Amino acid sequence: MGLREDFSNFDLGRLTLVGWLVFLLSIAAGLALGIVVGTYWTTMFPPEPGRPPPRFGPPGIAGFVGMVGFFFAAKGLLNLAGITMVRPKPEQPKEPPERGHD
Repeated sequence: MGLREDFSNFDLGRLTLVGWLVFLLSIAAGLALGIVVGTYWTTMFPPEPGRPPPRFGPPGIAGFVGMVGFFFAAKGLLNLAGITMVRPKPEQPKEPPERGHD
């Protein structure tokens, strides 16, 4: 299954307990990375005199990339270990063909 099918078939209701744990840990990792980048951004790249430091741009981007990266890295590592994060899709019952009116 390709990446496009993974995104189109992604459903939070099908996450297992491990999947929910990785999902919550990825949010925490993204927040932590955003806080670290936000804290040290002005010391690494001081703003020009008279301009305020950026507030949301770099920390927000770093947090989002960290969150998504952590989730997919954990998903890949758990998949290599044989642990699934998502339950399989339930099969739809096949409907009998419509019968015409007699």
